[in-house]
Amino acid sequence: MNLEYEVTVDDLVAYQEHVAFSRYRRHARLRALISGVLGFAASSLLLYTQVKSMTASAVVGVAVGLVFGLAWTSVERDQLRKSVRRIYRDAGDPTIGHQRLVLEPGGIKASSSAGFTELAWQAVTGVDMDRSHCFIHLGPAKAIVVPLSFVHSRDELESVLKSCVRAGRLKGFKEGGSG
Repeated sequence: MNLEYEVTVDDLVAYQEHVAFSRYRRHARLRALISGVLGFAASSLLLYTQVKSMTASAVVGVAVGLVFGLAWTSVERDQLRKSVRRIYRDAGDPTIGHQRLVLEPGGIKASSSAGFTELAWQAVTGVDMDRSHCFIHLGPAKAIVVPLSFVHSRDELESVLKSCVRAGRLKGFKEGGSG
């Protein structure tokens, strides 16, 4: 399967977001829970020192804790997006721009303005696909990012990846995730 596509900063941001919030979802939930508990404790204690009412301080503490806990992931996601955009904008990453990818039974051939590489399927640690991107993982924080808007047939891409899994060349293919 031959693919030609453009990678933008938004695509690289989507990958970083995918790693942070799909692959490490448990950690994000734990951070949200901790922020909610701390918000509850701090606001309850502060209000109790002012009004000396346990009930009122508990009610306000629960409300503040819920807001902190529910909003934390959104705030964290927005901060990640801003930081990653700034990093890629300032760095001038060579993976941004025109890409060519060939998926074959023997492996992957990728070319961009940065150069050309051939990889065996054994070098791929996994493949995830969400509703907007396909991420071909080459390590814990490195991947080939394919925007699905450039893929003519998503079914054909899934078929190629699944056939590599069946042949034992590729360790796993997961569909879904945060998109």
